[in-house]
Amino acid sequence: MGVLVFLGVAVRGGRFDFGIIYRVALPLMVVALFLLPTLGHVQGMAASFCVSAGYTAQSVLIMLIMANICYRYGVSALWLFGIERSVRQVSMWLGRLVADGAQSFDVLGGNGELFISLLTVVAIVTATTILFSERDLSSRWGANFLAGGTDSAAMIRKQELADRCAEVARAYKLSTREEEVLLLLAQRKTVGIIERELFIANGTAKAHVRHIYQKLDIHTRQELFDLLGVEAREGGKGAGATADEGL
Repeated sequence: MGVLVFLGVAVRGGRFDFGIIYRVALPLMVVALFLLPTLGHVQGMAASFCVSAGYTAQSVLIMLIMANICYRYGVSALWLFGIERSVRQVSMWLGRLVADGAQSFDVLGGNGELFISLLTVVAIVTATTILFSERDLSSRWGANFLAGGTDSAAMIRKQELADRCAEVARAYKLSTREEEVLLLLAQRKTVGIIERELFIANGTAKAHVRHIYQKLDIHTRQELFDLLGVEAREGGKGAGATADEGL
């Protein structure tokens, strides 16, 4: 499943329909749990393949959505992915706890297997109902990139800005950290926001900004915007320019 996603992106580029991922994940799980047992001796390998492929597709989808949230809203990737991993681990632990409890207390007989099967069915039906009740993931989850949503143009502009910052960083021999700070400055982030997003001290953030200004031979944020061509993309001369915060 991972290889298929990689090949799809590599071959089709921006035209790749990421919606395929969430349209495939749950059906694979349904096939693995309900249809394949009728196939007899091949059920083990086939079911294992479908479960693994479905789980991988779901994991890829979750990572894409969270990466998109980080990119669009400036949420710290460390916090967001840490929360996701914690929720996943807690959910897995609760699942094992429920299964062990059902087996220990022989819930509904059969060593709790019937109860576990029913609980699995409920989980799949619930997830399927929630997922397929959405016209597409962009309607509620904000993952507009999955179907080329209305934010595609904005994302392209952000990528162009990132590319421009990379060009300037190479031309003026900025360090890797200074390039990161440059991109955040270009996105109109304040020094306070920069220090929080990069997990650095306020003095360190100001020092990076000061070094960038010195290397670029500029003195104000507006000069930085002019150098990067931010005004042409953002629309409106001087709109939203941020003060240089005592640098």
